[in-house]
Formats: sequence, structure tokens, C-alpha cells
Amino acid sequence: MTTLGHRHRTPDWQVQSVFDPDGEGHDFAYTIGLHDRGLPELHIWGRPPMGEDPGDDWMFSDRDRCGILNELAFALIDGDKTVGSRWEERYDDGLVTVRFQLDPPGDRDELEAFGIAPGAEVLPLRWSLHRAPVARPRPLNKRGRERATNEYAAILDGLGAAASMPPGWLLPPRFEPGGAFGPLTLLVAGRVAEFWSADAATLSRLLEASVCLHVGGGLTWPGTVAAAVARELGRVDEVARTGDLATELVQQRTLQDTWPQVLAELIDEIGFGPGEAVPDEVEHGFHHNMGELLWTVLATEVVADRLTSAQRLHGRGAWLSGLAPYGELPGPPWRAPRRVLDRLSAALRPLAGDELHEIVARHRDESLEDYQTLSTQLEGWALVGPAGCPWRGVLDRLPGVLEIKRELARLRRLVAPAGLVVPEVARGTGLQQWATVMTSAACHRNRLSPSDVAALTAPFLDLVPELPGVVNGLES
Repeated sequence: MTTLGHRHRTPDWQVQSVFDPDGEGHDFAYTIGLHDRGLPELHIWGRPPMGEDPGDDWMFSDRDRCGILNELAFALIDGDKTVGSRWEERYDDGLVTVRFQLDPPGDRDELEAFGIAPGAEVLPLRWSLHRAPVARPRPLNKRGRERATNEYAAILDGLGAAASMPPGWLLPPRFEPGGAFGPLTLLVAGRVAEFWSADAATLSRLLEASVCLHVGGGLTWPGTVAAAVARELGRVDEVARTGDLATELVQQRTLQDTWPQVLAELIDEIGFGPGEAVPDEVEHGFHHNMGELLWTVLATEVVADRLTSAQRLHGRGAWLSGLAPYGELPGPPWRAPRRVLDRLSAALRPLAGDELHEIVARHRDESLEDYQTLSTQLEGWALVGPAGCPWRGVLDRLPGVLEIKRELARLRRLVAPAGLVVPEVARGTGLQQWATVMTSAACHRNRLSPSDVAALTAPFLDLVPELPGVVNGLES
């Protein structure tokens, strides 16, 4: 399972995560360095060491284990937790409860905490897992069927006549419940068709979305939520099979006769220059990132009838953003609140066209490492919630953009349209991406530290001095 964490204080200790080489789930983690503070080290198993539920299909990821131990360490330092403390936390969007207890020092050899200092004590954080039992399969209700019918029709409309499918898959003209993946099998089939029909440009956008969401910490979270919801719907096996299906489909796509050409086009779409990328490395990344992204959307569709609107948005967000035209939001649910858009528009309104060009150039500047890391994370957050900045109706109305468009119209009268290079700002790509980073920061301000805001806005202060106020929610 995966959670979206918050950054607080910086630990001056390490967390050592250990993976079970046999893949049987005996993963664990422990701290190294709390002993230097006069405190015992901390240890946690990836699967529940207590309780009736063994968690055969549920485990704290290495990221989760690190976050839990760091938060507990700070609680020890602050005196908020001591040996014997008991508490519980909710995970998987509140669908799963974990009950923790901090036990007295354990045997360091039994806990396999071999990296801690000689003489250091280690406290085991033990826990039990509590979730809904697996129920009998439940059919679609009337509302779920109506929504599925409309969503399936929208998928077919988006695919058009050029839709293709892997062998053994069909796309009937109308939605009917039932199939190997439960009553919503045709929604799964629709996503399969979108993947199978995607050209290199679309695959590139899907990969970019998967990377942004991964950096944002939420790529596989929808699959975890789907697995939890599936227990109450009796669709546990169906959700589990989507992982294997995603892996198989990505493998089949790379075995097609057309794949070498698609791979070459994909490398070009990503923006690698000659010699910058080895095709095998790009293909390896494609297998991993596309496999995870495809799995999350397929798992989401299996239980889409019982997910909340926010859960469906998170499960489909990166996928639909990748399918949308570059520089466009997938739809109104991704749009940041009007007050945030108005603040950003007011800050950008005085800028001329060349200044907007400069914003885009700095947004692309790979030497701004702190900014690039934060911007990718913020793009990921905007993929799965109402935090994006639309091009149409907002950015395309800026005086600087209108200035560029007037100049383009003048040039079209002098130059053949086919030979005219349209600036990126006028196409609504780079500027919309940068603006979404800023509106996402404003919408998720509570997840950012003051130093994050400084690193995010510093490269643009000479052009947009009001930018910190936009992010911090200050009205001009």
C-alpha cells in the first residue's frame, strides 16, 4: 500500500529498508542513528505481526515504513510516544485501520537489525490489520449501470473508428454488464483499447503523467484503494488479475512488428537527442512505468461503481491526462478553484509576450534542480484533483498571449502557414504546464514548506514578483 506523505522536519538518522529476497513479504525496516541521540532504534515489519488478518495481499511499502518510523521517531523526541503507547491510523482512503503498539526492546538478531550500533536497543513497532471481510459478488445498481453506460460510450467516442484491440478482446457497441473482470469488464476493455490504440505521442504523454504521479507519491495508490473496495464487492480476484493483465499487455505491445518504429518515435517524442538514450533503457522504463499506470486505471475500472468521485478522479486522472491533448486539462474536475486562477491571471496580465516566453524557458531549465523536482511533484498532484490551470478561457486571454497571436496572424499573411513555426506559448503547452505547477502549489500549500515555496518561485520573481502571494493565497 502507499500513502501520500507530508514533509516536516528533516531526520538526522537513517531508515534501513530490507526486502525479502524470496518475495514472501518478510520485508521490514529499522532506524540507524537514534542511538546517537540517546534513544532506542525503531523497527517495523512490512506485514502485520499481530492480529487475525495476516495481510497476505497487504503490506507497508518501503516508503510507508520509512515515513512511519520517521514520524514515530519525532514523536519519541517530542515525548508524545513512549514504550507501551497504542494508537491506530486509517489507510487506503479510510478503508483500512491499522492498530499500532510500541513494545519494549526486542532481540536485535531476531529483528535482523544488524546495522545498528553495538549496545543500541531497538523497539519493535508491532501492528495489526483491520479491514472489511471479503463479501459475495455484488452486481451493479441502477445508478452504477447508468454511469457505466455513459462512461463506456465516452470511451468509444474518444477511440473513434481507428480503435484496435489485442487478440481475444472485443468492444461491443453498447455497454452490458458482466465478463471476466466483473460487471464493469467493458470499462476495462475500453482502457485496454485506449492503450493498444495509442500512438507514440500519446504513449509519451502517458509516460510523462506516470512519472509525475510517481514523483508526487500517488501512482499506485488507486490500485490499493481498488483492492480495499473490492473486498466489499466480492471482486478481489478481478482486481488482483488486473496487475497481471497490465504486465501482459505492455509485453505484448513491445512484441508487435510495429514496435521498433513506435519506440523510435517515442524516443523522439520524449525529447532525447541522438545518443542520449539507449532504446533498451527506454523500453525498460516503458515496461515499468506504463505497466504501473495501466494497472491502476484497470483496477479502478473494476470497482468504479463503488468509488467516490475523488477516488475515481485519482484512479483515472493520470491516464485521462495522458490521453488529453497536450496543454489541455482532461475536463472540469481537474480545474483549480476560480479564486486561484484569478490570482494567477492577475499576476500574469502585465507580462508581454517575450516575458511569457522567458517563463517557459526557465520552466524547462534542467539546471534548476530543486525547481524541477518540485514542479514534477506538483504536476503529479494536479493530475488527480482540482488543481490545474486550463488554457482555454484563462491563459489564452492574457494580453501577452493575445499579442503573440496577433503577431502570428500578421506573419501568416506573409509566410505560407506550412512554413510557420508556432511558438510554444501560443500553442498553450509550456505556459499551461508552468501555470498548473503554480495553481497546484496554491491548492496544496499545506503540503509545502516555506523553503519549497521559495525554491518554486525564486526563478520567476523578476518577472512575476507577486508569485509567492499567488501560491500562499494572498489576494493582490
